[in-house]
Amino acid sequence: MEDENSHNSSLILLGRSFLRITKTEIDVHTRALTMKFNGEIVDFNIFNVIDHLKYIFWGNNETLLVIIVKKLDRCAG
Repeated sequence: MEDENSHNSSLILLGRSFLRITKTEIDVHTRALTMKFNGEIVDFNIFNVIDHLKYIFWGNNETLLVIIVKKLDRCAG
């Protein structure tokens, strides 16, 4: 991963709207988030980035939780 201060770094929003645009599986037992982009399967362990998470709430009555992540590491395995 690039340095978080890099001009090429970007944020990733993890919310229902984002997850709906791609094939996404969330396995709470293995703590893995699996997404498929253009035929490539990408696995992430969301708990590896827990220190980097920021949360916001959108929608009516602010009931839609959105997680904003600056850095994601691929899952081992």
